[in-house]
Amino acid sequence: MGLQAFRRWASPQLFRITSSSFFLAIVLLACGRAGLSNSSSAAPSSASAARGQSDAGGNGQTCPACTADPARYVRQLSLDLRGRPPSLEELEKVDTLGSVPPEMIDGMLHSSEFLERIRAWHASLLWPNLDGFHIRGGGLVGADYDDRTGKRKGGFFSPDPTLLDDAPVASPSRQSREPPAGSKAAGKGKKKREPGHGFVLYSDGAFQRVLRGGGDGSIGCDPTLEYPKPAVPPAAQPTYTTVGTDKKKRKYPYYDRDGVPLPYHDAAHCPNYCSNNSDAERAAPGFKPKHDSFAPMDAKGADAHPQELDPPDAHCPDAFPHRVVNVCDNHAVNEPENYVRIRRDGFRMMRHYWSGNTEIRTCAYETQERTNSTTTGVPCPGNALREPSCGCGPNGIYCMPVVNPNSTVASKAEYLVRSALNEEPLEIVTSVIGRDEDYFDIFRTRRSFITGPLEFLYKNQLATVQGLSLSAPAPPEAFPQVPYADFTFHEYVRNPEHSGVLTTPAYLGRFPTWRSRVSQFRTAFMCRPFTPGSAALPSPDDSCTREPNLARRCGCKNCHSAIEPMAAWFGRWAERSAEYLSPAEYPTHDPACERCAYTKEGCTPRCRTQYVVDTLDADSARYAGTLRSYLYRSKEDEPRIDEGPSGLVASAIASGELESCTIRTAWGKLLGRPMSDDEMNLVLPALAQRFTGNHHNYRDLVKAIVTSPAYRRVD
Repeated sequence: MGLQAFRRWASPQLFRITSSSFFLAIVLLACGRAGLSNSSSAAPSSASAARGQSDAGGNGQTCPACTADPARYVRQLSLDLRGRPPSLEELEKVDTLGSVPPEMIDGMLHSSEFLERIRAWHASLLWPNLDGFHIRGGGLVGADYDDRTGKRKGGFFSPDPTLLDDAPVASPSRQSREPPAGSKAAGKGKKKREPGHGFVLYSDGAFQRVLRGGGDGSIGCDPTLEYPKPAVPPAAQPTYTTVGTDKKKRKYPYYDRDGVPLPYHDAAHCPNYCSNNSDAERAAPGFKPKHDSFAPMDAKGADAHPQELDPPDAHCPDAFPHRVVNVCDNHAVNEPENYVRIRRDGFRMMRHYWSGNTEIRTCAYETQERTNSTTTGVPCPGNALREPSCGCGPNGIYCMPVVNPNSTVASKAEYLVRSALNEEPLEIVTSVIGRDEDYFDIFRTRRSFITGPLEFLYKNQLATVQGLSLSAPAPPEAFPQVPYADFTFHEYVRNPEHSGVLTTPAYLGRFPTWRSRVSQFRTAFMCRPFTPGSAALPSPDDSCTREPNLARRCGCKNCHSAIEPMAAWFGRWAERSAEYLSPAEYPTHDPACERCAYTKEGCTPRCRTQYVVDTLDADSARYAGTLRSYLYRSKEDEPRIDEGPSGLVASAIASGELESCTIRTAWGKLLGRPMSDDEMNLVLPALAQRFTGNHHNYRDLVKAIVTSPAYRRVD
């Protein structure tokens, strides 16, 4: 077999078995016959790692015997720029021409595969991964219940249709007017018990207790009791009949006159309970019940007032002798009583925004579609868990299903949001490079991208988001109209405070503090990581170690004297969140928060999280009621807070560090090693001049590197 024929045969085979030392030895033998390096050193395991230091720092003085031949050169290019070996046609063309034509390199640089490589390179710099964060719009959770006992069967699962059975959830066999099996009022005769099924209910135990009672907060609705649709006021609401132990029938409505669900009025859903205080004591003015004032009955009580209507075996414990009749309504009671006062509802079938045409069995409270509470008038978004007249809104838009309140496994709805946020900064990067724009615009552009689930979250669920706090990046009218089921990215323009990838939730959440955001930018994009000083740490008895200002504390100031001024540029992006603190909503100084600092009165969560309310020393006392980002800032640093991250980028550009680091990082990705000292002195200036002259075109920078002598060197 001739050499050229061997190459054509070997190329596609070798990259299928790149780890085989046998085939690697054949390649080295072939290269030796072609006049390549005949070094006896072990061959590297990848194309990038194979390239060592170039002669004279890569300034063009290379030895011909150390330069990759065209066949090897095109393989290097294809692996580095496209992540795959060249095609047989490309190898044959290079073999025929005896060189790699410029248009072939340009084709690789303009391929979609090159942009995927760029995404991977920048993912290693930006670390866009929010998979460890909860991002949940509301508190719905799916639960698996046993139809026979009505109790939870252990564990949770997402009620997303893709994780349910293929068929829609079937309606229960029991009539809606009948209470569940096991109660005194249940219908006679055997009925086939359905298998366990999923439905949605609120996930937060504390709020469940407000709505349905129960000490552990795990009381959900009854998945075997179907409520009819509420009537339109002022028509009479549908009613049902229950049966007491005295055989006296009573009628109760499913809803109040406003259409708000009422608990199902029987002993199984509204059991009576007990107290160690008499009715007279509890009715006395100023009575304050304690947590240990109430207890459940030993057996479930009946639904009516006379004691003889309780089941025969129901009685109060000796320590709680006074029977309390459960009024079984939505009226809020004192918190200690909520631990034993249970009031359960049934379910209705509902199509959620995430379930498509599939109807999901959903607790009656959650199926309410109104936008404001009927009692207080407050908006339901953000208050649905606290207001009995609020639910998840039309098609459940205020709520997002989750697998488990503390689960690290995301439901499909949550996964779609998190994955879109993870990809957003990489979409910005590839859009800038793909359009041959100034590379530095990845840190400056207001352009961003959104999917259907992410747009839905921004428009409907920001008031109910749990976990990573988010703020709307643009007004609703600025978002493109994207259907929820559209998972592709659509372009839009964010508000003026935004600055490229640095203000995406993926970056702000992944690096949750001002210091970590600056540290990552300096390390990844300025090639200037913070390193501790070599000086020995001071004695812990030294008063300097108690200095609260880290920029002046001995042992810390070596790094913090530099990082604190830079961190000011992120001062209006809240820590441990992706929320922008606009000057209109968060002024530099808030008198109410200052009162909180001095009197500890009126300390709202807003004051405690975003303003200085803890004055540790005389210096910090000067900042009482001031936005936290201003603490210990110098007068020179304060303007940076309103300037935002774009000021950090402008500073890095002006110093030349952003440009230099961009070139060095690209060099390392392509050659598999950092620049040598000689290359820093001889090659870097020429690349920087070309990079600047071409308006920081990243494709052209990569082309300059892959056509340099250093890239083609073989050791």
